[in-house]
Amino acid sequence: MLSFETDSLKYGYGLPLFLALLVAARTPRLALRAATGWALLLPAQVWGVCFDWLKQAVIDSDAGAFAPLAREAVALGYQFGYLVLPTLVPVLVWAAMNRRALAAFMRVSGSGAGGQAQD
Repeated sequence: MLSFETDSLKYGYGLPLFLALLVAARTPRLALRAATGWALLLPAQVWGVCFDWLKQAVIDSDAGAFAPLAREAVALGYQFGYLVLPTLVPVLVWAAMNRRALAAFMRVSGSGAGGQAQD
């Protein structure tokens, strides 16, 4: 009998990151945007949990019934879900929700002390 355990918290740290970005940007309608962001972050968390389970089933259990290409695909999906998605998705969702603030920031930083404003 196979038994797999997955710690879903290591795939869920994107939500506090997203909430911190919302608060730092002084986002209006914070509760609504936080709930929307949580719903948009959920698929990335599910991806990580599912590939963690697949990694345990295919790679860690050392079952020789899987082709090398399948093992590599599971390893790639696991790495992507563990290293990339939890940090990238919250930033992308925040940027999509705060395009005006991001554009204003880019305008201010482009004409700051280091940049030359051209007329």
